[in-house]
Amino acid sequence: MVSLPEELQAREAAARRRVDELQADVAELTRRLEEAREDLPRLEITIQPTNGSCLRHLVEKH
Repeated sequence: MVSLPEELQAREAAARRRVDELQADVAELTRRLEEAREDLPRLEITIQPTNGSCLRHLVEKH
């Protein structure tokens, strides 16, 4: 049987590992968000009327 202090230490270690994993996830998502934000200004949606409906074009700016 595991003692209470050992059990608490094991739980603390598991919680610290989970925090580290979540911090890594946040860092990755932050990096992806910044990439998307950098790409956004280069993209533009234009709408052109055609025979009573609208045709949308995604145009990449250079």
